[in-house]
Amino acid sequence: MKTILLILAGALALALPARAQVVGPVGHGELPSCPDSGGNHLNYVSATGVFSCGTTGGVPALANGTVLGNASGATAPAAALTPAQLTALVQPFTAGLPGAVPASGGGTAHFLRADGTWAAPPEGGGGAVGAHRYWAIGNMIATTRTQPPSMAECYLAATVGGASQIPVASTSTDSYSGAPPSDLYDGNNGTIWGSNNYSPPPFVVFDYGVPVGAAQISVTSRNDATWYVQTPQLFDLWFSDDDVTFRKLGTFNIGAFTSALQTKTIPLPTTL
Repeated sequence: MKTILLILAGALALALPARAQVVGPVGHGELPSCPDSGGNHLNYVSATGVFSCGTTGGVPALANGTVLGNASGATAPAAALTPAQLTALVQPFTAGLPGAVPASGGGTAHFLRADGTWAAPPEGGGGAVGAHRYWAIGNMIATTRTQPPSMAECYLAATVGGASQIPVASTSTDSYSGAPPSDLYDGNNGTIWGSNNYSPPPFVVFDYGVPVGAAQISVTSRNDATWYVQTPQLFDLWFSDDDVTFRKLGTFNIGAFTSALQTKTIPLPTTL
């Protein structure tokens, strides 16, 4: 009879519901029961006997577009990454692997090469020249080759035979005192722009304020009987949208100047 009663008492003890038992830290070899889970399949029960979610005690609600990660350089809890941190974690793209595109440096003239670098298109790459805010005349060589270039006027026109376009500003790599590049478009043949040296050849950059096309260029020689031979006969033309990256339109020979106040005009290519 005692044996039967002990067996029944043990069976009743095993049949008690788990929620009637105390849950908490347990020693080695003990078998605790589990509390109610709350029904979330993401939760787990820790050694404290409390269900929780995530290694740091729960993942909070995330704002739209948030990415959790670790950009600290060491082991650390996950945190929301900034766009800069997320970009830094992405490898640059290579010939064999996809990845992030390197910074372009701005402007509209460069293109992304397959080796992961930005570069200016090669000359003669095709396409229309188009309109651009900055135009430059450079590598100027005077009719008398060993004279520093100078001239009275210089204008671009958007169409052949069209009106001269007037810059809003200009700069030069070399100008002598009293002969600024703004004199090239002041409408006064009595003033000049002049450089101090012929080597290296000077550059003049015209800022038109807005993009303009260039279908022809006109150059007027100096108003004196001696130094008109300093007027450039050979020159390069360049264009830019940011005054930083310039693309060469071409090298042009407008012809030798044989007298003072002589104006020469040549058409310019409209395709590269």
